[in-house]
Parts: sequence; C-alpha cells; structure tokens
Amino acid sequence: MRPGGLILFITSKGTLDKQDGALREYVANQADLLGAIRLPNDAFKRNANTEVTPTSSSCAKRLPGEPPAGPAWKEVTAITNSLGESIAVNEYFAGHPR
Repeated sequence: MRPGGLILFITSKGTLDKQDGALREYVANQADLLGAIRLPNDAFKRNANTEVTPTSSSCAKRLPGEPPAGPAWKEVTAITNSLGESIAVNEYFAGHPR
C-alpha cells in the first residue's frame, strides 16, 4: 500500500484478539487504525456456509515521517461479558463496545 493509501480488510476475530500481537505490531508500525466493526458470527452462513465472527478493519498508511495517530489497537485486554465471564478482546473493542 502506498503512503496515504487506505485499506479495508475482513478477517476472523482472532486477528485483533489473539495474544500474539506480531501482525498488529507490523501493521501499526506502518498504518493507523481508522476503525473496526465486529460482524455477527452468521454473516457468511448463507453464502459460505460457515459460522465465524468476522472483523472488518480499515487502516490508513502513514506518510514518511508522519507520527502514529488514531485509536489504540495493538494490545489485548480482558472484559467481563453479561454472564460474568472474562473474555480477551482487542483494546479497540474494549474501548468501543458498540
């Protein structure tokens, strides 16, 4: 992606939620997260016959020398769901629960 370019990617929730943050670190060194949306786990049920929780994320590649900006999204943190269970999620979703 060239500097100033935008990218939108759809991956499983594991990309942003897994403990190993190597991919997030790699992308964050070059681009800023603009936002992310968690889709329902049956979003691809009809056309792909799969149930997976997808995440749609958009990033903007920084210009040379431009400092990082945007929301925090490199770390994973624990939240408590409505059943009182502790769940590991990306810090972006912990800070933006809707």
